[in-house]
Amino acid sequence: MSAPVAEIEGAEGPLEPVLVPPQGLVLWVLLSLLATAIGGVLLPGQHSAMVTPSLALTTWLPDARELATVQQRRAALLAAMPADSLLRRQQEQRILDALRALMTREARLGVAGARADVAARRARGELEEAVRNYVLAHGSDALRALAVAYGRDVRRAVEQAVASLARSGGSLSAPPDEPTSRKLIADLDRIAPGSSRAFDGVGLRSHMAGERLRPAAALVVEAVAEQRVLILAQRVPAPRPTLDSDLERLLHRFRVEAHASLGLQRRLQLLESLAARDPSYPERYVTGVLLARDGRFRAAMGAFGAAARAGESPRQARANGRWCRQQLRKKSAADAP
Repeated sequence: MSAPVAEIEGAEGPLEPVLVPPQGLVLWVLLSLLATAIGGVLLPGQHSAMVTPSLALTTWLPDARELATVQQRRAALLAAMPADSLLRRQQEQRILDALRALMTREARLGVAGARADVAARRARGELEEAVRNYVLAHGSDALRALAVAYGRDVRRAVEQAVASLARSGGSLSAPPDEPTSRKLIADLDRIAPGSSRAFDGVGLRSHMAGERLRPAAALVVEAVAEQRVLILAQRVPAPRPTLDSDLERLLHRFRVEAHASLGLQRRLQLLESLAARDPSYPERYVTGVLLARDGRFRAAMGAFGAAARAGESPRQARANGRWCRQQLRKKSAADAP
């Protein structure tokens, strides 16, 4: 915000004798004042504009370079795989068929119900044994490549369904009475049973650009599907194939910051776990945002104050703290008799 420029009013002339400044001094003073005003605009400091309060969280979003690195690494993994043999393709198909059958049980019984169901537990054990044999025969990279390919299939199915819904309305769990959208959602649930309801709860519609998922959200979908395959490697001898650390970090941050249906307590639990594994994560600032979103303004003020002291987006944290104080005053005024 530029400093106010004072207008110099004309006058008839001095009424009494005055000292006349040396030639050029007035011009020098005016130029100095102008330079000071310009500096107040261009340089941060006490004259800089106030930061606008914001409860947006974007630390889960990878930048373009990070996205490119992840995709290049996964493409290289797929390219490095030898040509599929008939036996290997048959093994992979059996694994994916068994996984879909297990996901169908989980969609019907719920995850907790499937864990308690004897038949579901037996099916999971048989699937984990099939994954173990596959890794022993073809190596850990082969299972990781299978997970990447499956993740891409799920992402494509999700993108097609979401794009159709963007045109016709409705949601993944409640599609409109429109044949194309219903077919695409049925295709998604065939590839990954129960995914339409699960991804609808994530809130993918809020992460779209036009009719397409934003790249970071599309990567979240792929990572969820990849993890669903890799988690079956429980019986594989160490070191077990696992989700890449950057994808695991992406999923964890997304669940804390952007998941549409997780409650505050679950987010705070995930946040505590995330901060323990990643000391660079702005735990205090994110805590303040989550509390403020939930209307717990007094607790949020404390978190934002701690964030500012710890150097976690200090200016934004102070602005958010002031906003929380204003909300408390408004609430007190509204509650007053």
